[in-house]
Amino acid sequence: MANWEHLGQISSNDITAICLKTGGHQITIFNIYNDCNDDKALEALDSYLRKHSLQLTGSDEDHIIWAGNFN
Repeated sequence: MANWEHLGQISSNDITAICLKTGGHQITIFNIYNDCNDDKALEALDSYLRKHSLQLTGSDEDHIIWAGNFN
């Protein structure tokens, strides 16, 4: 059985993320809207990834997917 978790601690309204966990592995999916006028969403994502990198990619079988609208 797979479990999932909403990652709500990202400091941008332009990013939503979930983490899917199954069989001891996880896939984290970030849905990003990147405004062509600034990089605030990407800066928030960079900050989040730096703080949580071990939680997101603690195993070689863990993966991260970036999806969304890149203007």
